[in-house]
Amino acid sequence: MEETMRFTARDVPGNPDLERDIWAAVLGWSFEHRNPQDGERVRVHRRLDGTFVGEGIWEKRTDQPDGSYMAVLHTDDGRVVSVPGGPRCEVLQPLPRPRPPVLTADELYVVGELLEELAAVYAGEDLGRLAGAVAARIEQGLAEYDRHAD
Repeated sequence: MEETMRFTARDVPGNPDLERDIWAAVLGWSFEHRNPQDGERVRVHRRLDGTFVGEGIWEKRTDQPDGSYMAVLHTDDGRVVSVPGGPRCEVLQPLPRPRPPVLTADELYVVGELLEELAAVYAGEDLGRLAGAVAARIEQGLAEYDRHAD
C-alpha cells in the first residue's frame, strides 16, 4: 500500500510562527474568494505586494513558455495580460457552478456541529468567527436541502 504524504501550510518554512488570527484571515479570504473558472470576469492583484495586474475575462492557461503563469486575462481593450502564479482574484461576474455533493447531508451535519464547537472554543477570535460563519452557512444549506427534499 502506497503511503500518501500530507502537506499543510504549517509545513512551509516560516509559517509555523504565524499567529492563529493570521491563519483565520487567510482561510477566510480563501473561503470568500474562490478560484475563477474560464469565462468569468475577474479583477486580479499580485498576492505578495497587492499590485493591480488587470481586470478582464479569465482564461486558464498552461502553455506559457516559462511555466510561471497560470492564466491570462482578456481585457476590454483587446489586450491579453499574463497572470502570475498565486494571484489574488476577485470574481466580478461569476458563472453558474454545478457542484457535485462532496459530503452527504449527515456528514455535513457532523462538520457543522464540529465547527460550532470550534467557534465556542475560540469565541472572540477571528478563527471562532470564521468557524461560526461556516457552520451557519452549512446549517442554511441543510435547511434549504430539507425544504426541497419534502
